[in-house]
Amino acid sequence: MEAIGDQVTPDSVVAYAAKHRRSELYSQFEWDNEKAGHLHRLNQARHLLACIVIERKAVTSKGKKEVIITRAYENVKVAGNDETEKRVYIPIDAALTVPEHRAFVIENIRKAINELHEKARVYDTYLKNAVQFNNGLDIALKSV
Repeated sequence: MEAIGDQVTPDSVVAYAAKHRRSELYSQFEWDNEKAGHLHRLNQARHLLACIVIERKAVTSKGKKEVIITRAYENVKVAGNDETEKRVYIPIDAALTVPEHRAFVIENIRKAINELHEKARVYDTYLKNAVQFNNGLDIALKSV
């Protein structure tokens, strides 16, 4: 990436790849505009589904009323018609009550926490409270 420059943007990566057809970057892009447009719309749909939320009213253990905001859909794996797995979005209640979906969601949470652990390890010299931060992640990981 040094060849692209110190301040890299998605535009600069695409521009570099387009000019350097023999580079590894070039092969990472779909250059057929019709296919790329469809793939882009699929990514937009994924983002949209991940952003839809539900507001629910709840009462805390201390009797206080509060609004809890959760995602409306969760992405899970299901068996396809040809016995291969595919990814679909299902309502959050189904994702958390069907055992195999719940296990998949929990595993994704674990992966996300582990990714944060790794990111924190890389940046721990820049974090003010790196030890506390990592301890908090350890507690979160043990809770799921």
